[in-house]
Amino acid sequence: MDADEYLDKKLLDEINNKLPKVSDNVSGIEICLERFFLKKKIKFGLGKISQIRLFRYGKAICEPRMMDEHIMVDGEIISFKGKWIDNNLSTLQEWSSKHNKYAIREAID
Repeated sequence: MDADEYLDKKLLDEINNKLPKVSDNVSGIEICLERFFLKKKIKFGLGKISQIRLFRYGKAICEPRMMDEHIMVDGEIISFKGKWIDNNLSTLQEWSSKHNKYAIREAID
């Protein structure tokens, strides 16, 4: 997690109550990402983003990419309904500069 990220209450409840009961054949759990910028939820342009954020030790690898890497697991994947919140605290200038760098990395990949 980054310093500007947090988990909503629903996800915390799922982690505390469902995670201990997850079947052994489940290797990864997808969680929906919700993004905020300049104190407002980003509603358009991203689509629904779900990522594997919880996974079993030894059952996952990180895709070898410079940008937009994903966790890949050997086994079943389930989803939790709670959200992982990215509350970006950058200025507009910082945001633009960061995303220009991301675009360069994506082009290289």
